[in-house]
Amino acid sequence: MEKYVQIVGASSYTDNIDRITKMVNLLAENQYACTFDISLVRGQGYYTGAVFEVESLEYSGSLAGGGRYDNSIGKFVNDRIPAVGFSIGLERVFDLLLEQNYKIPGGKQKIAVLFENDYAQAYKAALGFREAYRVSIFEKPQKLGKFLAKLQLDGYAGFSIAGKDPKIILFEERSS
Repeated sequence: MEKYVQIVGASSYTDNIDRITKMVNLLAENQYACTFDISLVRGQGYYTGAVFEVESLEYSGSLAGGGRYDNSIGKFVNDRIPAVGFSIGLERVFDLLLEQNYKIPGGKQKIAVLFENDYAQAYKAALGFREAYRVSIFEKPQKLGKFLAKLQLDGYAGFSIAGKDPKIILFEERSS
């Protein structure tokens, strides 16, 4: 906070920001950190006070954001109503969960159905697997080993090759 005081000078504003960040960090008990960023700007047309963003150290960018907007609600009800709110970036939260290979409890595993020349055959095979799995269809590449490694990195549980034995080969069974 000292560097901000040097830039803007000491005032009740800098005292309040310092007090708020210290209190939030004390109450957080090291589960997360609250920091002040003088460059953070959000919705200047409707926010009337502090603005904030929620970030994850494992993800670049904010996961949620919001702030104080005393005048917005009052426009609709002809009354001055203080308010603070925020919204969550669901797409970013899902991206973060997928990057960490989060598995939805009870969710279906992903498998890939590969085809060489006959997409229709792969499509029919995929239909048979869809009750138990989330299925994607891909053309079988020339370098199958590299492609299968990429599928595994992308969270696929296994694969099937259309036209061959119509069974699913799970990656965990292949490596054992």
